[in-house]
Amino acid sequence: MTRPVTLSIIDLNGTSHECVAEAFDTTWNVLILLYAVRALTASTIILPSSFEQHLRDVTRRTAMTDERETMQAIRLAIRQGRLKEPMRGADLDKVLGITWGGNFLAKHLPRHRQFHARFVRVSCGLYRLKD
Repeated sequence: MTRPVTLSIIDLNGTSHECVAEAFDTTWNVLILLYAVRALTASTIILPSSFEQHLRDVTRRTAMTDERETMQAIRLAIRQGRLKEPMRGADLDKVLGITWGGNFLAKHLPRHRQFHARFVRVSCGLYRLKD
């Protein structure tokens, strides 16, 4: 953590705002907290340029939330030859456009009691559909 530092920021209208900045070090990131000393008259949210891609990824991830829909997509991809067995989580991610393929495969093994067993582990990281 750093001590608070005072700085001045000029907005798009040319108005100068006195602000305070502090940095917080985590194990993997440095977070910078920046806030105005006086209350601003309008609210503005500034997002990083990568946020648009992140939003598309989140939308794609949540678009296929139903287990049945995911299994239908997997079976269809296998029938069409787009997905080969045995498969890896990364293969599911690539073919279905998701980011949680590895978790889906691992959760649907016979040893996992919370979910229906839909896959069999062939070897480390490789799975096939349960017959």
